Amino acid sequence: MGMKYAPAFVTLRGLLHSEHHYGPPNYGLTPLQDMYEGAIILRLDTPIDIDASEAAGEEGVCSVGRRGVRELHLVPMAPDRGHAPWESFLGHVVEVTGQLYPAHTGHHRRDVLIFCDEGAISPISAIGPQTVEDTAIKARGSGVVISSDGHILTSLHVVDGAAYTVRAGLHRSTAELVGREPALDVALLRADLPSVRVPDVRLSSPPFLGERVYVCGFPLRPILTHNLSITDGLVSGFNLPVDGCFHISAPVQRGNSGGPVFDAMGNVLGFVRGYAAPQKILEKLGAPVGATGGIEVLNQAVAAYSLRVFLAQQGVTVSDVGFWHSVPMPSEHLPGTEIAHRAMQNCVEVESWR
Repeated sequence: MGMKYAPAFVTLRGLLHSEHHYGPPNYGLTPLQDMYEGAIILRLDTPIDIDASEAAGEEGVCSVGRRGVRELHLVPMAPDRGHAPWESFLGHVVEVTGQLYPAHTGHHRRDVLIFCDEGAISPISAIGPQTVEDTAIKARGSGVVISSDGHILTSLHVVDGAAYTVRAGLHRSTAELVGREPALDVALLRADLPSVRVPDVRLSSPPFLGERVYVCGFPLRPILTHNLSITDGLVSGFNLPVDGCFHISAPVQRGNSGGPVFDAMGNVLGFVRGYAAPQKILEKLGAPVGATGGIEVLNQAVAAYSLRVFLAQQGVTVSDVGFWHSVPMPSEHLPGTEIAHRAMQNCVEVESWR
């Protein structure tokens, strides 16, 4: 027996995220005329089966049963001023109580909908260890999930500890250090995480000078909250002493280390390595100690392209965009809001414990 369509109520658990699509009248064939619509997607922890119904949807639409449903289009009803809005739960694992309906218009982005009140969406309490016994956090940074097996890339200097945890939404899980590349300051972790949306990676396509980039991560923790931060800029140079690295003009803060650098199509272009403060640059130029004038911070990233051999040696399979990837035209760029929404589904905060 499977679950029932409306009028029955069901309670489901999964990861909440959003995506955007072109809608009517021509669903992307005429972008300047078509509506650009957002959709809220609930990715379930466990697939469900739904029994056939003779009266489901608008005007009693007849629907066949469905098996192995993994994602639903969530439709929150009128806002409830007494509860947090659904937007605050994006990127988090939530529990939703509502009614199931079959999709019946071009606005629907999955085969099954779940209608619910905003008050029926609630976050799941964090699971996993809240502390590591008799220890304290030594370092924090950012990372990104790059494989469906739970592999996470981050900075090696972030995982300088005796134990590691990663936060994904409201979940915290223990992580294992499974690989390192000291020359590029890169570390590979593996953790069991709730459902994530693994991004495509520019593994065979290098960064191009001047292309737009977005940096995502969790800087300045614990001063700032666990919410994801995003900044944007350009690939600004390659004149670094370390092969495989490049400069970015996007602002970077302490805690961004290991976080992904996305291109304008949402592909992982690289990973934040760190930054060189003006004082250190001036000291190398022979300026007096403490001088700061005339020099800006140099933010550095490791190109995903330079990690091909390392990931192959570790047996990690990623979704590669391919060798012939080219820099998209500005008209093809995804909105920054879409980049951020995608990043919420695969960026993690990395914690290193003493």
